[in-house]
Amino acid sequence: MTGEEHNKYVSWAFLAYGIFQAVVLLFIAAVFLVIFGAAGASDPNFPGLLFGVIATVAILINLVFAAPSFIAYYAMKNRKPWARIAAIVAGALAVMNVPFGTLAGVYAFVFFLGEDWKQVYEPQRPPQFLGNEAGFGSSFGRDDYTAADRDAQFQYREPPDWR
Repeated sequence: MTGEEHNKYVSWAFLAYGIFQAVVLLFIAAVFLVIFGAAGASDPNFPGLLFGVIATVAILINLVFAAPSFIAYYAMKNRKPWARIAAIVAGALAVMNVPFGTLAGVYAFVFFLGEDWKQVYEPQRPPQFLGNEAGFGSSFGRDDYTAADRDAQFQYREPPDWR
Protein backbone atom coordinates (compact mmCIF):
# COMPACT_ATOMS: atom_id res chain seq x y z
CA MET A 1 0.00 0.00 0.00
CA THR A 2 1.30 3.49 -0.80
CA GLY A 3 1.72 6.36 1.60
CA GLU A 4 -1.19 8.17 -0.06
CA GLU A 5 -3.53 5.25 0.63
CA HIS A 6 -2.37 4.96 4.23
CA ASN A 7 -2.91 8.70 4.69
CA LYS A 8 -6.44 8.38 3.30
CA TYR A 9 -7.32 5.42 5.52
CA VAL A 10 -5.87 6.98 8.67
CA SER A 11 -7.84 10.17 8.01
CA TRP A 12 -11.02 8.13 7.53
CA ALA A 13 -10.30 6.25 10.77
CA PHE A 14 -10.04 9.56 12.62
CA LEU A 15 -13.26 10.80 11.02
CA ALA A 16 -15.09 7.59 12.01
CA TYR A 17 -13.72 7.80 15.55
CA GLY A 18 -14.73 11.47 15.80
CA ILE A 19 -18.25 10.70 14.60
CA PHE A 20 -18.46 7.82 17.09
CA GLN A 21 -17.42 10.19 19.89
CA ALA A 22 -20.02 12.75 18.73
CA VAL A 23 -22.76 10.09 18.83
CA VAL A 24 -21.63 9.07 22.34
CA LEU A 25 -21.73 12.75 23.32
CA LEU A 26 -25.32 13.09 22.08
CA PHE A 27 -26.27 9.89 23.93
CA ILE A 28 -24.75 11.15 27.19
CA ALA A 29 -26.54 14.48 26.84
CA ALA A 30 -29.87 12.75 26.10
CA VAL A 31 -29.52 10.40 29.07
CA PHE A 32 -28.73 13.26 31.44
CA LEU A 33 -31.65 15.31 30.13
CA VAL A 34 -34.19 12.49 30.30
CA ILE A 35 -33.22 10.90 33.60
CA PHE A 36 -32.26 13.93 35.61
CA GLY A 37 -34.82 16.23 34.02
CA ALA A 38 -37.63 13.88 35.04
CA ALA A 39 -36.17 13.45 38.53
CA GLY A 40 -35.83 17.20 38.96
CA ALA A 41 -39.42 17.80 37.94
CA SER A 42 -40.83 15.24 40.39
CA ASP A 43 -38.70 16.03 43.47
CA PRO A 44 -38.29 19.66 44.61
CA ASN A 45 -35.24 18.74 46.74
CA PHE A 46 -33.35 17.24 43.77
CA PRO A 47 -29.84 18.76 43.43
CA GLY A 48 -30.16 19.73 39.78
CA LEU A 49 -27.15 22.03 39.81
CA LEU A 50 -24.85 19.19 40.87
CA PHE A 51 -25.98 16.96 38.04
CA GLY A 52 -25.77 19.85 35.62
CA VAL A 53 -22.12 20.31 36.57
CA ILE A 54 -21.49 16.57 36.21
CA ALA A 55 -23.10 16.57 32.76
CA THR A 56 -21.04 19.59 31.70
CA VAL A 57 -17.81 17.93 32.83
CA ALA A 58 -18.72 14.70 31.00
CA ILE A 59 -19.46 16.63 27.81
CA LEU A 60 -16.20 18.60 28.05
CA ILE A 61 -14.18 15.41 28.56
CA ASN A 62 -15.86 13.89 25.54
CA LEU A 63 -15.04 16.98 23.48
CA VAL A 64 -11.39 16.81 24.56
CA PHE A 65 -11.21 13.31 23.12
CA ALA A 66 -13.27 14.01 19.97
CA ALA A 67 -11.97 17.38 18.75
CA PRO A 68 -8.37 16.31 17.97
CA SER A 69 -9.71 13.54 15.72
CA PHE A 70 -11.63 16.03 13.60
CA ILE A 71 -8.62 18.36 13.52
CA ALA A 72 -6.34 15.49 12.44
CA TYR A 73 -8.85 14.46 9.76
CA TYR A 74 -8.94 18.01 8.39
CA ALA A 75 -5.15 18.34 8.43
CA MET A 76 -4.56 14.99 6.75
CA LYS A 77 -7.26 15.49 4.13
CA ASN A 78 -5.82 18.89 3.15
CA ARG A 79 -2.16 17.82 3.45
CA LYS A 80 -1.30 20.46 6.02
CA PRO A 81 2.35 20.50 7.15
CA TRP A 82 1.25 20.05 10.78
CA ALA A 83 -0.88 16.98 10.00
CA ARG A 84 1.69 14.55 11.41
CA ILE A 85 1.75 16.27 14.80
CA ALA A 86 -2.05 16.55 14.89
CA ALA A 87 -2.45 12.87 14.03
CA ILE A 88 0.03 11.72 16.68
CA VAL A 89 -1.72 13.82 19.34
CA ALA A 90 -5.15 12.61 18.21
CA GLY A 91 -3.88 9.03 18.14
CA ALA A 92 -2.51 9.32 21.67
CA LEU A 93 -5.89 10.51 22.93
CA ALA A 94 -7.87 8.04 20.81
CA VAL A 95 -5.88 4.93 21.71
CA MET A 96 -7.42 4.92 25.20
CA ASN A 97 -10.92 4.34 23.81
CA VAL A 98 -11.31 0.65 22.98
CA PRO A 99 -11.99 -0.56 20.22
CA PHE A 100 -12.52 2.27 17.69
CA GLY A 101 -10.04 4.70 19.18
CA THR A 102 -7.43 1.98 19.56
CA LEU A 103 -7.80 1.13 15.88
CA ALA A 104 -7.42 4.75 14.76
CA GLY A 105 -4.59 5.50 17.19
CA VAL A 106 -2.48 2.43 16.48
CA TYR A 107 -2.91 2.85 12.72
CA ALA A 108 -1.85 6.50 13.01
CA PHE A 109 1.21 5.51 15.06
CA VAL A 110 2.22 2.82 12.56
CA PHE A 111 1.90 5.26 9.67
CA PHE A 112 3.35 8.43 11.17
CA LEU A 113 6.12 6.88 13.26
CA GLY A 114 7.28 4.74 10.33
CA GLU A 115 8.75 5.81 7.01
CA ASP A 116 5.62 5.83 4.79
CA TRP A 117 4.49 9.31 5.86
CA LYS A 118 7.51 10.83 4.08
CA GLN A 119 5.96 9.90 0.72
CA VAL A 120 3.01 12.17 1.47
CA TYR A 121 4.45 14.92 3.65
CA GLU A 122 7.77 16.62 3.20
CA PRO A 123 9.78 16.27 6.41
CA GLN A 124 10.18 19.51 8.32
CA ARG A 125 13.67 20.90 7.95
CA PRO A 126 15.17 23.52 10.22
CA PRO A 127 15.47 26.95 8.61
CA GLN A 128 18.73 27.70 6.84
CA PHE A 129 21.03 30.16 8.57
CA LEU A 130 22.01 32.64 5.89
CA GLY A 131 24.73 34.29 7.97
CA ASN A 132 26.23 37.77 8.00
CA GLU A 133 22.94 39.59 7.39
CA ALA A 134 23.09 40.98 10.90
CA GLY A 135 26.86 41.38 10.82
CA PHE A 136 27.69 38.20 12.68
CA GLY A 137 27.94 34.49 12.08
CA SER A 138 29.44 32.57 9.22
CA SER A 139 28.60 32.59 5.55
CA PHE A 140 26.80 29.26 5.25
CA GLY A 141 24.09 29.32 2.65
CA ARG A 142 25.58 32.12 0.54
CA ASP A 143 26.15 31.29 -3.12
CA ASP A 144 28.79 33.98 -3.64
CA TYR A 145 31.08 32.72 -0.87
CA THR A 146 34.31 31.34 -2.36
CA ALA A 147 37.47 29.70 -1.11
CA ALA A 148 39.29 33.02 -1.43
CA ASP A 149 36.74 34.62 0.90
CA ARG A 150 37.30 31.81 3.36
CA ASP A 151 41.07 32.19 3.21
CA ALA A 152 40.82 35.95 3.70
CA GLN A 153 38.43 35.52 6.60
CA PHE A 154 40.40 32.81 8.36
CA GLN A 155 44.00 33.83 7.66
CA TYR A 156 46.31 33.90 10.62
CA ARG A 157 46.76 37.24 12.31
CA GLU A 158 49.44 37.91 14.89
CA PRO A 159 47.83 38.64 18.25
CA PRO A 160 48.53 42.09 19.67
CA ASP A 161 51.22 42.48 22.28
CA TRP A 162 49.48 43.80 25.38
CA ARG A 163 52.62 44.14 27.52
